[in-house]
Amino acid sequence: MGHTVVVAVAPADLDNLDRLVAEQQESESRWQAAAEARADLPGLRGAAFRSARARIRAERNRYREEGRHRVTRWRALAPALGAELEQRGMLREWDPVPAGAQQAGQVLSGTGPNSGRGLTGVSGGGCARRPCSRSAGRRNANRLFAA
Repeated sequence: MGHTVVVAVAPADLDNLDRLVAEQQESESRWQAAAEARADLPGLRGAAFRSARARIRAERNRYREEGRHRVTRWRALAPALGAELEQRGMLREWDPVPAGAQQAGQVLSGTGPNSGRGLTGVSGGGCARRPCSRSAGRRNANRLFAA
């Protein structure tokens, strides 16, 4: 079972974040077009074509994991969020959630440009789901929040 991380972002910062993500998406599209041209995809057929496409996808995914292509809000926020959590000592092993306690939590409300302190919640459909197990959670957190 995973958890969703919701980060509150001021509307002006959200606009800047969206601009950054759009720029990163355009940059990744240009990179992919260049990678496909280098691989000569139009001249390939069958297994050679599939293999070249798989190599390009693997490289693209590696760049995303390394933070070189920050093509979603989550990928753009994760490095800074990880640094903040590390600085606050929150990126560590935690005790497991007691049975039944998970349902006792409150639903995040009051986020939006017209509520509270004017912050908007950024979560994007389960963009930060991580396993609950202690070792897997820490391992995934290290991967997600690697600078």
